[in-house]
Amino acid sequence: MGNSCSNLYQKNEDQLNTELLRQYDGQSYLRLRKTLIPLFTLLYHPKIINREAIPVEGPILIAGNHRSILDPLFVCAATERIVHFMAKRELHEDFYGKFFDLAETIPVNRDQKDPHSIDIAYGLLNSGRAIGIMPEGRVNKTNEELLPLKFGTVALAKKTQALIIPFGLTGSFKPFHYDMCIRFGQPLDIAELELSEANRLLSCKIKELIHTQE
Repeated sequence: MGNSCSNLYQKNEDQLNTELLRQYDGQSYLRLRKTLIPLFTLLYHPKIINREAIPVEGPILIAGNHRSILDPLFVCAATERIVHFMAKRELHEDFYGKFFDLAETIPVNRDQKDPHSIDIAYGLLNSGRAIGIMPEGRVNKTNEELLPLKFGTVALAKKTQALIIPFGLTGSFKPFHYDMCIRFGQPLDIAELELSEANRLLSCKIKELIHTQE
């Protein structure tokens, strides 16, 4: 009986991963990136520091401070990898919903626990993909440099053995000011850390990257 249940679970998990890879195959992301990033670069000309810290393969979570809805574009401009960002569900439901579908973002219900979005991220990471996530959970509109981090990032990394690539983003976000800078830190392996310790480490690393912008 135990083996039958285990086999059924594995079959369902394999089926889920197959469906995920079909839905999040990266093709529409790449088409959108090819059109959008050159225009974005013209408008902001961001300085990208230590992009080589992003591994070219393997499961990773790219995580940093959340200043603007434009933040994911700075990450996408820094790597050729397909990055599936976690994004609040409302963005998939309003006028811009089609855009976020094309970007192959993962809709998240922020009002309650959302096991479906976690399952998607878990499946993609287990398939060696890259996930973009803003651990603050929302755009920071306060005077604080970084809001307290949610535990989702470190929990996902620990469960999937994925590395976390921290980043710090600074600048005015004004087109043609050319003062935007994104700095990536070295990959964090938090497999042996408790979640609270891993979250403190990630927060410290992001703050360091914000402070050391050149």
